[in-house]
Amino acid sequence: CFSVNIGARKDFEVSLVAVMGESYKGDISIDDMVFQDCAVKGSATITVPPTDTTVIVGSEVKLTCEVTGNPLPTITWTDFKNTTITGDDPRITLGGQGGSILDITDSRLTDSGMYTCTAANDKSSASASAHLTVQEQPQ
Repeated sequence: CFSVNIGARKDFEVSLVAVMGESYKGDISIDDMVFQDCAVKGSATITVPPTDTTVIVGSEVKLTCEVTGNPLPTITWTDFKNTTITGDDPRITLGGQGGSILDITDSRLTDSGMYTCTAANDKSSASASAHLTVQEQPQ
């Protein structure tokens, strides 16, 4: 891979697929190039995604979403209704660096569902989801 300037962007990593021999004469346009496995340097990346979790009613649940990027991405959590979790509910809070931990205390059956963390910075965004299952206390 090597760095290439495309417009005002200087942070694309590209792989050159074809190498032109000495006999090649003429201009090379962007259409003449093939890019493979390209990534924007500093893009938002989820390094540790949340994992599917099963708990008993009343248990505490912590879903973790660790991210990297430059600048450090902001983390947003959404629930199974696609509602952004803001931490307004004292039972469901955000902790860790930049909200990387979704903490549900006193879990309820109605908390069951898919939870998604989204990491975003000015270069890209990435999402990962986990399913939370809250079960009745065994008798």
